[in-house]
Amino acid sequence: YVLLGMNAYVSLPTHLRPAFERRFETLERLGVLAPRLLSTDGTPLPSCRNFPTHRNLLASRAHFGPRNRSSVTRPYVPAEPPAFTLCDVVAGACFAVRRATWEQLDGMDEQFFLYAEDTDLCRRAKNAGWLVGYEPAVAVRHEWRASTSQDRRQSAQLHAQSLARYFAKHFPTRPWANRSLQWLMRAHTAFTSER
Repeated sequence: YVLLGMNAYVSLPTHLRPAFERRFETLERLGVLAPRLLSTDGTPLPSCRNFPTHRNLLASRAHFGPRNRSSVTRPYVPAEPPAFTLCDVVAGACFAVRRATWEQLDGMDEQFFLYAEDTDLCRRAKNAGWLVGYEPAVAVRHEWRASTSQDRRQSAQLHAQSLARYFAKHFPTRPWANRSLQWLMRAHTAFTSER
């Protein structure tokens, strides 16, 4: 009764399915669930996040955000919780979606490419009354950035475009802030890709 979305560069442990099934059976409004992501060498990767806002996204880009990051009450990438927790967004490299949730949301929004489709799906799920969960007791290995490692500049541009699309879709009453953020993301992309 759940669908598993998975990046091609992920290897799954055998205990993922029973652990996820138990979690879905325990929480009937749980719509999206993801494991902890580890790089191929075992280094933890960002697995869950808060919803991006204009402020926390700028703060996460050190060159443009508020100088005092502690002034951002909900950082874009918080510290990883040590135990199961409900959160805003889980990483799209590996996740499960309850079939009823998937059908209600009509799946992923195909306007997004490579980035922010997980954020959009989680936003729509929560708006529809579903919960999003992170299960660090289950860890998967992920070859991070394997699909975009050939061209870092293009990857950064696609990321900025997807975030711009996300903000335009979910914050339509803030066009000025959206345009400003888009401009700053382009500048950030140009600055970081030249390093």
